[in-house]
Amino acid sequence: MAKKQTFTSELEQMKVGDKRIYPALRCTSVRTMASTLSFRFNRKYSTEIDKDKRVITVIRVE
Repeated sequence: MAKKQTFTSELEQMKVGDKRIYPALRCTSVRTMASTLSFRFNRKYSTEIDKDKRVITVIRVE
């Protein structure tokens, strides 16, 4: 059985310009991990919230 990929590993594997969308329930965790990875690996991520669709989008910008 294949191991489920976590959003942390998904963010680590992102290339510049890549986007990932997560449900609103993960908002705090996703934002925290994007901030941590930005510091740890000298990257930049941007997050956008869509209140109507109830999702958060993470974009790697650098």
